[in-house]
Amino acid sequence: MLRIRRFAERCADLLPPYAGGEAVAVGVCQALTPDDAIVCTHHEYGPALARGVPVREIAATLRHAARVPLGHDGLPHVSDAGRRFHGGGLPVAVGLAIADQLLDRRRVTACFFGDCAPADAEWLALAAQWRLPMLFVRESDDPRRPSPARGVRPGLVPWPGGLTARTVDGVDVWAVISAAEQECASLRAGSGPRFLDLRTAPASPAFAPGPDGGDPLARIAPAPADLAALEREIAQELDEALTSGQGPQAGPLASVRA
Repeated sequence: MLRIRRFAERCADLLPPYAGGEAVAVGVCQALTPDDAIVCTHHEYGPALARGVPVREIAATLRHAARVPLGHDGLPHVSDAGRRFHGGGLPVAVGLAIADQLLDRRRVTACFFGDCAPADAEWLALAAQWRLPMLFVRESDDPRRPSPARGVRPGLVPWPGGLTARTVDGVDVWAVISAAEQECASLRAGSGPRFLDLRTAPASPAFAPGPDGGDPLARIAPAPADLAALEREIAQELDEALTSGQGPQAGPLASVRA
């Protein structure tokens, strides 16, 4: 979670903010196995780092995008086939789940998306109709909607496609892990698609959570000595990856503008 936060801070002028959503990425990925697939429609670098995609690979993707723009939104899609991590959209996730179902593989396809995804409700309906092994993960940080940090109680919410969204406090990594593990267990038992609606604090380039507990890192703060060691390790990793000039386009990442 700390690696995701520091990476976002170092690349704040290149990527959309993700501060406040680290528990979503780490909590869901914790519940998945290496054979499970992940598809992200936005904020891919958070789940990518949680999945284990090296920082240098994400940096290389950003450098390449400076020459050849990728993605309908003008941002690069991070993919790592070896780790079964794919940038894209709901059609990609549905295709992967269909393949696993046809081959009778007990795998889960997790699809991360944001507040605007109801426009793709037909894909949710298709997944429900065919009982695909899919875990839909909705990251909700819309400031116009209440968040768990502001008193929303976890519950079940109807959703397009006949699915029922399970609302969870997306700021609490332990709550996310527990919910994701339960849903994945149901999927492997043949339940059909599951839906997690994970509420987080609104993200911004200068993330400053208030007294409502909207910072997931603050909830699991390690001992000061351990935190200092982590900070040094991550700083060295980011320095090497973001200034090495490796990848399709030479030069430090700081010189690239999206």
